[in-house]
Amino acid sequence: MRTTNRQGTALLAIAILALIVRLIYLIQFSDNPAFNLFIHDSALFNHLAQRIQIHGLIQDHAFYIAPLYPYFLALVQTLFNDSLLALRIIQSLLGIGTALCVFKLGEKTMNRTTGFIAAIVAATYAPFLFFESQFLGTSLVTFLITASITLLVYVKYSKTGILFAFASGFLFSLAVTGRPNLILVAPVIPAYFILKKPLTSLNIKYTGITLLGLLIPMALTSVHNYLSERDPSPLTTHGGINFYIGNHENADGTWLAPEGFEASVSSINLEESKRIAEEKSGTSLSPGQVSEFWTREAFMFIIHHPFQWFGLMGKKFLLFWSSFEIPLNFDYHFYSRFSWYLRIPFFNLIFIMPFAIVGLLLNLPHVKKYWLLYSIIGLGCLSIIMFFVSGRYRIPLMPFLILMAASGMVAVWNIIHQREKRRYVWPGLLILLFVVGTVSAHSFVRQSNPANDYYNLSLAHINNENYEQAITWARRAIDADSSYVNAYYNLGIALMRTQQYEKAMDAFQNVIERSPNDAGGHRNIGALYLVAKEYQTGLQHLEKAVQLEPQNINALINLGLAHYYLGHKDKAMNAWQAVLDIDPDNEQAKNNIRALRRSIFQ
Repeated sequence: MRTTNRQGTALLAIAILALIVRLIYLIQFSDNPAFNLFIHDSALFNHLAQRIQIHGLIQDHAFYIAPLYPYFLALVQTLFNDSLLALRIIQSLLGIGTALCVFKLGEKTMNRTTGFIAAIVAATYAPFLFFESQFLGTSLVTFLITASITLLVYVKYSKTGILFAFASGFLFSLAVTGRPNLILVAPVIPAYFILKKPLTSLNIKYTGITLLGLLIPMALTSVHNYLSERDPSPLTTHGGINFYIGNHENADGTWLAPEGFEASVSSINLEESKRIAEEKSGTSLSPGQVSEFWTREAFMFIIHHPFQWFGLMGKKFLLFWSSFEIPLNFDYHFYSRFSWYLRIPFFNLIFIMPFAIVGLLLNLPHVKKYWLLYSIIGLGCLSIIMFFVSGRYRIPLMPFLILMAASGMVAVWNIIHQREKRRYVWPGLLILLFVVGTVSAHSFVRQSNPANDYYNLSLAHINNENYEQAITWARRAIDADSSYVNAYYNLGIALMRTQQYEKAMDAFQNVIERSPNDAGGHRNIGALYLVAKEYQTGLQHLEKAVQLEPQNINALINLGLAHYYLGHKDKAMNAWQAVLDIDPDNEQAKNNIRALRRSIFQ
């Protein structure tokens, strides 16, 4: 009874601490103008979530991104009327749940002291808080994988072990539908029972039950892809392009748009990967075939440049173990300016990673005892470096690295209190790792390009109708990266809203110079030429915009106006009727058609 009370007190203390730091962080970070912004991957997730709400569970296309978070978003938005606050509260609760799972997992795989220290670290770990406030699904996947492994180690302690075994496999499979690279870690789940000695019939039964749990969510994604597009892709159709991004001649180990691609996550995942694959293959390709094409391209690079590829893999391995949160969509270090909590070293990887490495090294003699943690970390590392490294992709593995870090902290503390000379070895190694981690982190910070984050802020200010600030941040993005097409686009939009039409025209001209098939650039240039009453030139750009985006209502409305002013009344009517075919309730199109009919009658 006393043990149970102590355990309950420890869990309560962890939960309260985790709640307090999350409240502090959310209050601080709410000053960030991009706080409620869906952009890059989060915009793709939100778009699919809205389609799910409108069209139901089965979509009309195979999953091009990991489907777990869009369905989670759709559920939360439906239940809480699109409240972003409710979404953040739920994601914060998932973070608290992760910390509690870390305690229980550490208690069973190591000891209670190590588990408690690890839980304190997990409860206060700043990157967890950062990603819990983002709309990327990272906190959901992290909780699912941690809960899955926790249930796994508790199977033999539970009277309902069969249920725990099934839930462990099911939750891990759900995590894979949110972070597909984790499929490389999935064999650990059934292996936990099949490798036990002696191999009993009960362990075989547990293995089968976990396999069943693993099968269901992943199988459902394949069924969905087949029903929607007759494409039996097992998870998503963007695995091939992501594999290629991490494994091509100019790859640097992080997310870097290959030569010839627009540097946009959504563009590469959707239009660009398909367009370029079809151009190179000379035939029309299904989404699954596009993924297969880029997978083959990556393997061709590996086969023809094996030494370069091995060097690239070595670089990615070092990046994985660095103390730097490698950016993808959002730069953690850039956004730390909005929260002093994110800047505290003790709550960041620069403090945790050296202890994790020490813990991994010190526990090597007991690798059989801790094989589960070593397997998850090792296979998880491989699952990332096979593609490309980012701090966001590493987050789901952090609960297990934190457990190793807590073990390293305990070991270093014990060594310091010994009287042999060797007590200086591990503290010395730890100090060395701190120095190396600090230097490498600062080196990465100096090399990182803040253009993407300046762009995010400019977009946030446009959404908030604070156009002067939007102009300032868009120009800073351009100063940081003069090839950044989206920054020019944001600048043009903000300048248009402030009626600085000539400057806006220059900005959009820069867009189409760098990206000739940018529909938004042509659409807005066309609109600006209408304002300048240069209708023929405007018509050319609007026709190009409609060719690129046939369903864009604004482009069709303005195309009709250009035709009208040029006296092409039939073509104007056709353009506005096309709007009504897309949106039968569009008042602007209805009014224009009525005015056109009156002018024809007169």
